[in-house]
Amino acid sequence: MTVRSMALLVLISVIFFVMLRTSVGVPWSADLRSMWLAGSFFSDVDIGTVYRPSEQLFSMQPPDAWIDSVLAEGIKTPVYPFIYPPLWAWLMSFVTPLTTMSEFGRIMGIINPCLVILSALLAMRITAPMIPRPVFLTISLGLASGSIVFLLPLNENQPQILVAFLTLLGIERTRSGAPIAGGAAMAFAASLKLYPLVFALVWLAAGYRSATLSFAVFGGALGLLSIVVAGWPMHAAYLSELSVISKTLLMSRANFSLDPLIGVFTIPQSAQIPIDTLVTGGDTNWMVAQKSQAFLMVSALAQFTMLAFLLLLARRTGMRDPLLWPFVIIAVSWVSPLSWLYHYLAAFLFLPALFDRLDPKVALSIVLLCVLPTNYVMFDLELMSALDSHWVALVNNAALLLMAAAYLWLALRHDDIRQHSG
Repeated sequence: MTVRSMALLVLISVIFFVMLRTSVGVPWSADLRSMWLAGSFFSDVDIGTVYRPSEQLFSMQPPDAWIDSVLAEGIKTPVYPFIYPPLWAWLMSFVTPLTTMSEFGRIMGIINPCLVILSALLAMRITAPMIPRPVFLTISLGLASGSIVFLLPLNENQPQILVAFLTLLGIERTRSGAPIAGGAAMAFAASLKLYPLVFALVWLAAGYRSATLSFAVFGGALGLLSIVVAGWPMHAAYLSELSVISKTLLMSRANFSLDPLIGVFTIPQSAQIPIDTLVTGGDTNWMVAQKSQAFLMVSALAQFTMLAFLLLLARRTGMRDPLLWPFVIIAVSWVSPLSWLYHYLAAFLFLPALFDRLDPKVALSIVLLCVLPTNYVMFDLELMSALDSHWVALVNNAALLLMAAAYLWLALRHDDIRQHSG
């Protein structure tokens, strides 16, 4: 890469950092607050002040002590539960005495746009595009700056941004011949959200044994550390919460996956329970419902089928083509019990690669169809609330599946061409 090209990449990164910071302003940090409160209450002997005691439905409600704490401070904000492993509550217990939630939110409001930009650079390195790299980065960050897939987690200071960065770092390091570092990065991602474990299984099926072993060693060490510092009862509470989540159908305009797509067409309105954050001055709301046994079976079958398909795909292709990875990221999240739109953040960053492999007009058409439903203007809650929820679910999932199909088709086509030319 030339000095001029590197200078352009730095300039583009700075410009989009300013744009992302300006677009978000002072982050709301509601999602980050759950980690903060978990750290604040970690030393409490009552596990119920970190993980809400088990209920039949996952209502997205935090422990009562958190609500009392926020009301006592006079802060008007949504308060969400802590659904991360206990390790992070322990780590946050060292952060909370050092600063305030407001200051911590401002710090993360600077770090997270940097992580988005670094993630775009990693996606660029993974794909090794033929189009000029400054063009790739401009398209990638241009899409990010106008999409709620990025703006919502930036506004919430959502830890998923770090998960996306670590996931892409793990993929990039492994493809670049540093599987130990790659496995370690993926293990750290899995210490926040468990689903990167599937990516390690994909590595194993594809023959990346060193990366898989590294993931197992670092992941095992992090898991053991978590049990040592937080104790098994807190982990039992965490696993119980995950079990309740898997049995609950949560429907929201920001929740893109198979389960809510099925639910919006099959669960009658009378069986849906409205939940909101009005008690603490928030303005977010969603619907929850109990999954029937038939629903649970369909959901489990979809997850098993998708996992089997991904492992067979990895074994057949060796994950040689980089565009297989955004497909895998979308596929895993789409069949998960609870996937918010920002779970697909990393996959969106690969869209400029379409201009590498398709006619520019065709690539532009596909990219627009994929991103327009999540453009912040289109996704504005007042505009979306005027649409029937069935149409919202169909449009958003159709755009997501189109993106996944484009990645898979281009990857398999490119792999076939490479094999025949070899």
